[in-house]
Amino acid sequence: YLFSDEHMTIADLSAVCEIVQLKTTDFDFKAFPKLDAWINRCMEEYPEVKEAQKEFFEFHNSLQRPKL
Repeated sequence: YLFSDEHMTIADLSAVCEIVQLKTTDFDFKAFPKLDAWINRCMEEYPEVKEAQKEFFEFHNSLQRPKL
């Protein structure tokens, strides 16, 4: 985690909820393996975080995107 190896902090919670929204773009998380691992750790160890983001991703996926 950001400030502790053992426990998620409020900083982790706040940051992961914002950063994970980049998954709706073409952002390449694999270019940043530590960031990708941190996001996955937060989501796996705290399923509430994943559940909180679920509605956002469902809403995002429901939007019609203009074709370029």
